[in-house]
Amino acid sequence: MSNLETTKKDYQQYAKLATSAESLIYSDPKSSVAIFGNFAEQLTREIMHLEGFGDWNLKQIDRINELKYRADYPPVVTKYLDDIRRIRNLADHDHQFVVSKKQALEIDKKAHLIWSYFLEVYSQDNPAKYKTPVDQANIFQVQQAQIDQLKKELEAALNSQNPLEVSKEIREQRRKVSVNFAKKHQLTEAETRQLIDKQLQEAGWEADTGN
Repeated sequence: MSNLETTKKDYQQYAKLATSAESLIYSDPKSSVAIFGNFAEQLTREIMHLEGFGDWNLKQIDRINELKYRADYPPVVTKYLDDIRRIRNLADHDHQFVVSKKQALEIDKKAHLIWSYFLEVYSQDNPAKYKTPVDQANIFQVQQAQIDQLKKELEAALNSQNPLEVSKEIREQRRKVSVNFAKKHQLTEAETRQLIDKQLQEAGWEADTGN
């Protein structure tokens, strides 16, 4: 779940743009901050429009200054807008500039604060509390490690067990349950043909019912 969502239909496109930036934080931090920069730029254009300032087709720095001096926006909002603008410019124009995951996460937090302010002021939507995005690749690695550990534990448990003596009554009861289950869950005709083909092939015959 993204930190930059909204229930308001009018602003869904902004949310999608920011969410796409957030999804790249761990895999491509430089692209992430570049997209966040575009998100912030588009959002300030929308704010200029909503404030009725007329010409909102200015440079981003000019729009930020308009909000800072003309609309008396909270300093934290205009500062974060400028922080995103600066790192976006570096990401776009300096090929040697390297963006770390830590920097991308910091930009994500700043974008979230700006987004939260925008939603509260212009849509009366309730922004979600910020949560550090999860690295999906890291989740996979952790899950794989847990799966490997479970495999080892199950194998060890099985190896430590002694053979059981099963009574005739239990075997007969299990057989009845098995027969009833088989009646309820039968192979399709195509699956039956595949099974017969496999048995014929194992016996040395050429068999391919499908062809």
